[in-house]
Amino acid sequence: MNLYAGSDGRYYTDWQVSWRFESDEWKPCMWSSEEGWELVEDGDELVWLYPVEDEELPDWAELRPEGRGVAVVDRREDDDRDRDRLEPRVEGGSG
Repeated sequence: MNLYAGSDGRYYTDWQVSWRFESDEWKPCMWSSEEGWELVEDGDELVWLYPVEDEELPDWAELRPEGRGVAVVDRREDDDRDRDRLEPRVEGGSG
C-alpha cells in the first residue's frame, strides 16, 4: 500500500487517491511516476501528493479498513466528535 502526504495537510492511501479520481472528486494535473508524486485539482484548489512511509504518519493518523480499501483517518476528528457527544457546547449568555 502506498501512502501520500498532501499539501492540504491530510494523508491518503493509494486507495483513497484512486477513489477520488474514479468519483471525479479530483482531477489529475501532473505526476512523476519516477518520484511518485502527483498534483491533483480539488475543485478550485491544487493538492500536491507526495509519497511517505508508514513511519512518517503523525500520531493522529490511523490506518483503518474502509469498504474495499484502507483509509488514513484523522483521530483528532474522532476525538472532537466524541467530546461534542459527551460535553455539548452551550451557546449564548449565562443565567
